[in-house]
Amino acid sequence: MAGEQPPLLEIAVGTEGFRLGELTVAVRPGGAVSVVQRRPGETRAWSTRADDDGFVDLATLTSGRGDRAPDDEPVVVRAGGRTVQLHWSDRFSSPAVDALLRRWEHLATTATLGELP
Repeated sequence: MAGEQPPLLEIAVGTEGFRLGELTVAVRPGGAVSVVQRRPGETRAWSTRADDDGFVDLATLTSGRGDRAPDDEPVVVRAGGRTVQLHWSDRFSSPAVDALLRRWEHLATTATLGELP
């Protein structure tokens, strides 16, 4: 939206044409949160407020870097002008990734009133 501040943290999980599609949670200065679901031919959006400013230390996020199952959802994290690419299964080997994805789930569930994820 015009005049909107860029997100301090953006977490995108999934692929537009697979399962629930791509679900992106963005935390902006002041705690404003937007949640956008993208599926083929459909985009839906919600909003809520976060209890914090969205800070995440990208250096703590590590990928398992092993063989991936075909349905291992991609996770893209953007913060501070940097991007980290992970996968859903990385949460099982990294407490920092697990905490980040729990935060993503909480914000998405809150904004969509339990409809997603």
